[in-house]
Amino acid sequence: MNRGGRRSGGGPGARPAFGHRPRELRGVLSRVLTELGLDEATGVVRIAQSWERAVGPVVAAHCQPVRLRGAVLEARVDSSAWCQQLMLQRPALLEALRRELGEEAPTELRLYVRSGRAGTESGGGGR
Repeated sequence: MNRGGRRSGGGPGARPAFGHRPRELRGVLSRVLTELGLDEATGVVRIAQSWERAVGPVVAAHCQPVRLRGAVLEARVDSSAWCQQLMLQRPALLEALRRELGEEAPTELRLYVRSGRAGTESGGGGR
């Protein structure tokens, strides 16, 4: 036993130092990232990491996730023809993301056509 009357060591009756209960790291990180305003940035990174697995290599070659605002994923498409095609496939794309990401998947997808001129884009709408 240590000075505080608690057992020391890692046995079955051991308690964490300072009397704190262990917390799940994921929950703590999520809260910290939210407080720093970085939760949406990390969300789009998670989506980007699994994007090709979820939507397939052909779609991924023409469309990339760029921003997450709440549960709305904004993705940039390289042509208006692809944007139209992907708008028709939006429910299937969202379902594929839900299967891949679970509860962290976006519930809405907004598509934007990448313009040839820097800094300009045309919108592809919400639902």
